[in-house]
Amino acid sequence: LETRRIFNEFDAGEEGKISVIALKGALQGMEGTSAVSGAPVAEDQGGVSGNAGEAGEASASEGDAALAAVLDILAKEDGVLSFAEFRTVAQRLCAGTLPGFSAVSLVALAQRATLKRSFGTLDEDQRGLIDVAEVANALQGVQSLDDEAFSKVLSVLQERYPSGSINFESFVELALALHSGKLPGVAIVELDELSDWILDRRFFDKCDEESEGKIDISVFGEAFGGAEPENALMSFQIERGGSVLDFTQFRELAKALKAGLVPDVGAIDFAVIGARVELKQVFKKLHLETDGTIHVKELLQAIGDEASITKAFQDAAVLDTALDFNDFSALVYAMKQGKVAGVEKVDVISLAKTVVEKALEEQEAELPADEES
Repeated sequence: LETRRIFNEFDAGEEGKISVIALKGALQGMEGTSAVSGAPVAEDQGGVSGNAGEAGEASASEGDAALAAVLDILAKEDGVLSFAEFRTVAQRLCAGTLPGFSAVSLVALAQRATLKRSFGTLDEDQRGLIDVAEVANALQGVQSLDDEAFSKVLSVLQERYPSGSINFESFVELALALHSGKLPGVAIVELDELSDWILDRRFFDKCDEESEGKIDISVFGEAFGGAEPENALMSFQIERGGSVLDFTQFRELAKALKAGLVPDVGAIDFAVIGARVELKQVFKKLHLETDGTIHVKELLQAIGDEASITKAFQDAAVLDTALDFNDFSALVYAMKQGKVAGVEKVDVISLAKTVVEKALEEQEAELPADEES
């Protein structure tokens, strides 16, 4: 059961497989782990000991074949492991008999996997870094720090991370310090609480396009996929102070939704709503038709019109297909998961946002000086 839980931590997309890169990323930096590139090491350098080698010779040929198979997968940058293959890796890691790796406990690997997943969620642009100021703001919000206490915490973080950014290894150290209450000026904070605050703040700021510090609930109501839950949400919030929310009210509503306390809506995570709101915003900026649709070929042009992608859709004879928002959402998700035949995984939203931002910058650059002011 523990092995399955760890596997699921890595298998965020619930595809029944995990990437070698993800596994190596979690192992990287763990105390006592060597040669995480997957290349075998010599026996006298902490690889397979003499006793382990003798035990291996005495093991069944099926075990040898399974080991050979996973070693072959681990040697490939684009390798993926099924659960059965991961189980072989986990068993060997625990016993310290996986060539190229030192012994690692399943508990430590599970913690590492959880931290890696949390870090990946917070690393919005996938640079391998998260912002110190964002973490400091989250600590202030979670612990209701006054300005003086916040300044002290920010100074501590800036001293620890002078670059202004936190990489994964530093994130692991920070998570342990917060969990044990060893960060000066801060009481014990669990990582989930901190991550939730950061993600909520990002979502709120995206919806607050005018930077007014408040949003109207209608901004994300349509993400519920129907008038009935949208109206139920509106009624629920109006009874509690109105449809315009500041960040505190927004977080209270998010908790109520997650706990399933909004009648006729059911339990739903704001992360799901946030993803649909972002999709909706991008769709509105991209669609060219007056009927609220976008053709597949227009979408491909918006994300760069890569030849291999265009050809795959052309072969499927769907370039002229008109997509409404639901169709658009389904296609975007399928492309991100690599489930479109002939097309590798593509993050359509990131590409589209880049194109939209570039177009806006070009428009601003063309404005006369008096119009810009």
